[in-house]
Amino acid sequence: MEEVIEIRSYQLKVDQSAQFHHLVSTQSVPLQASAGIKVLHYGFSLSSGAGSDQDYVLIRQFANLTDLIQCQSDFYQSAAWLSGPRESILACIQSSHSIVIPAIHFPMKAHHE
Repeated sequence: MEEVIEIRSYQLKVDQSAQFHHLVSTQSVPLQASAGIKVLHYGFSLSSGAGSDQDYVLIRQFANLTDLIQCQSDFYQSAAWLSGPRESILACIQSSHSIVIPAIHFPMKAHHE
């Protein structure tokens, strides 16, 4: 099986972008890294346009589709996520959408801030 890339986009609630980014960068991404999830990129979408910061993206890489399903199941059911930033992060999101594609065309490296 080939590696896959998950691209998750978020439409954030009005006035929640700073809070969301803070939670993702200081809590969610470190938690994902400690769970073995490879985050390639996260941040505001360039397509948001001037003055709009409600479009956010999270890009992650997994060994294969089975790994994606297992890693996400383990992570999103973990005590660290459930008792950690989950509620605060979900409160910032109006909607989200995910797509999964083969990684072969995306030679990316993990994001480090």
